[in-house]
Parts: sequence; C-alpha cells; structure tokens
Amino acid sequence: APVAHARNPHCAGGIQYVVQGMRDKDKGNIEDYQRQIGKAIQQLETCASEDPADFEAIAYLGWAYAEAESSCLAGVTFEKAIQGLETKDKKKAEWAKTNRESYWATAFNSGITKFNEARDSYPEYTKSPDNEADKTLKEESRKKTDEALRSLGRASCLKTGDSKTLRSLGSIYAYRGQWEESEKYFSD
Repeated sequence: APVAHARNPHCAGGIQYVVQGMRDKDKGNIEDYQRQIGKAIQQLETCASEDPADFEAIAYLGWAYAEAESSCLAGVTFEKAIQGLETKDKKKAEWAKTNRESYWATAFNSGITKFNEARDSYPEYTKSPDNEADKTLKEESRKKTDEALRSLGRASCLKTGDSKTLRSLGSIYAYRGQWEESEKYFSD
C-alpha cells in the first residue's frame, strides 16, 4: 500500500474554519461567522507559506479573503490556486473558478445596479444643475457612481483584465465627464 501523507494542520484547520464560517453565515450567526473567517485567514496564510503546493487550501484562502471583502487579495490568491490546480486537478480548478466567478458577479452586478440608479437620478451628469432639486439629484448621482466604482473596483480585483468590468468602469468615468480616466479603461 502507498504511504499516506497527512495534510499540513494549518491547511486542514483553515479549510475547516471556512466551512464552519459559511455554515454560521447561513444560520445568520454573523458574529461567529466573522470570527471563523478571521481564523481561517490566519491558518490558511500560514498554510500557504508552509505548503505552497496545496492549491486547494490556497483556493480556500481566496474564498476567505473574498468573504472578508479583501477582493484584491482574493483575486491574486484565486488565480494562483487556479493555475496550480489546472495541472493537478481540473475538477477542483473548475470549483475555484466558479467560486471566484460568484464573487466577481456579485461585485459586478452591484456596480451596474448603482450606475443605473445614478443615471436614472440625473441622466446628464456633465450638465450643470438648473435648480436646487437638480443639485440634490446630481449629488445623489455622484454618490451612486462612487458606490458603483467601489463595487466594480472589487470586481476588477477579482478578475484582473476582465473586459466587461473595464468597459463598465470606463462608462462610469465617461458619464461623469472624466475623459482621461475613461479613455484609460476603454483602452485597457
């Protein structure tokens, strides 16, 4: 019989914390969920430094980062895990891609929703307001576009170079009349 290899205890423990944290989140136990995700990140960061070839555990670290709203860390970590899993286990690579895609879609859709709300409240952002009511609507539109930029920024971190995300970011800057910023995103 082949020799069994035990998984690094930080890797195994971190994965368990993510799983338990998600169960707590599903039950509405947010305090325990947040604590579990924090512990998962600590354990899985140690795991990644001690066992950098455990790409499944690294994918769980990406998941924990995404839950902690550390989208840029999550994106980099998911990408590393996916690349490593592609050579070892295609099924787990697909699982990691699907997980990353889920977080990306949530951030992307939130950004699009906020941008649509901004355009609905003040369709011509570059036009000066005619009265106090228009000033209020334009300010509301600015706040919504700021929220949209934050959401799409998270989406861009999760999937670096995604053309839909970049196009949407460019559209927001064009709507606000920030042409240079807009051009940069459209070029990318």
